[in-house]
Amino acid sequence: MGFGQFAATTQFFLYGKRHFTSSGWEMHKANYAQPDLLTALDLKGQVFIVFPGYACK
Repeated sequence: MGFGQFAATTQFFLYGKRHFTSSGWEMHKANYAQPDLLTALDLKGQVFIVFPGYACK
C-alpha cells in the first residue's frame, strides 16, 4: 500500500470517527431545527420496512 492510499484511508476513518459517533451527533444536533424529531415522535406500535432509498409503512 502506497503512502497515498494510507493517507486516504486514514482520513476516511478519522472523518467517520469524528462525525458519525455520539460525540459527532452532539456536535451537529444544534444545527437541526427544533423540536428535535428524534425525541418528539412516538412510534410505539408502528412497524416500518426500510429499503435503501425509501421507506414503506
